[in-house]
Amino acid sequence: WPTGPVKASTVCLWNQGAYALEYKIRDARTWWVVAQVSQYPNPQTRCTALGQQAGVDDGEEFSIWATAVAGKTVTTDRGVEYSQSAPVVTFKCTGSTTLIQCNYLPWGSVGGAQASPLEAAAAAAPVELPPLAEASPMEAAAAAPLVAAPLAGYPQWGQPVSASRVCVWNKGGYALNYKVKSGYRVLAQTSNYPNPQTQCTNLRTTSGVYTGQELAIWVTAVAGKTVTTNPGVTFHPLASTVTFKCVGSTMTIQCNFDSVSGR
Repeated sequence: WPTGPVKASTVCLWNQGAYALEYKIRDARTWWVVAQVSQYPNPQTRCTALGQQAGVDDGEEFSIWATAVAGKTVTTDRGVEYSQSAPVVTFKCTGSTTLIQCNYLPWGSVGGAQASPLEAAAAAAPVELPPLAEASPMEAAAAAPLVAAPLAGYPQWGQPVSASRVCVWNKGGYALNYKVKSGYRVLAQTSNYPNPQTQCTNLRTTSGVYTGQELAIWVTAVAGKTVTTNPGVTFHPLASTVTFKCVGSTMTIQCNFDSVSGR
């Protein structure tokens, strides 16, 4: 984060946008989902008490991924660092489904009024913990993996996520293909495949890939735009499979981190 994460004991997202909102909280180092909240309308607020989530310790940093239902997913403009003694931190989400933004407010400011940690927690929706080892879309990728190679990372936010295998899940209104590049040199690529298929690249079996190498995946909506996945990945042979989900239309394609599963 340009100005660093803000310390928080509880995180709240205040929906002031033209959409229903849902959000996930991810460990900024491993990208595991530690909590998620189902969709809720404007002008409601939902809160998550970080200390009540499994495995959360003082000093850990987290990113908050907010989704405008039927629209874009963005991260809040500040990350958070958990501290048991810190106040409630609120982010206000505004805009439309394609122009959503979620910005940090002065601590505890919900609906224009100050809220104590207890008041904010009282407004919290139950937090649903996802199955961390669930394979979900990877089951569709049982075919032989593609040959990939080291690439230079182009994450749009935060740090690359560690991976031994990458998958791109097509959930958009188009056929897609993706390329693995080092700089602008194409090292591996897929052919076109439709929604809802997934194709994967096994980085462990790829010549020239070494531990710590940063990788980028360039995804093309056929007859449309090309984007990079958000974020990039870093190869580690003991890391898990990382899946990116691509949504939108040929001209609004975006491919965001979706899940981490077993190796």
